[in-house]
Amino acid sequence: MHPFAIASAITSSGATVSWTAVSGAVSYAIDYKLNSATTWTSAATANTTTTFTLSGLIAGTLYDYRVSTNCGTNGASGFSAAQFTTA
Repeated sequence: MHPFAIASAITSSGATVSWTAVSGAVSYAIDYKLNSATTWTSAATANTTTTFTLSGLIAGTLYDYRVSTNCGTNGASGFSAAQFTTA
């Protein structure tokens, strides 16, 4: 299943990403990148809550982010992707 992710508390250098809990999820992975980049940066690989704060970002920049679900042996994983622009 896919978590529904949104970004909030956006500042010039960071943002808080939160998402809906997915039934059966063991953990979540959070990746982000500059919209112009091709390579994702891993921010967390085994986050067990439904929120994560990205930091160290560049002001006035468009970022892509995605939250992936790790369902372990219970089934396939899915992900949700979206964008935000820092202040």
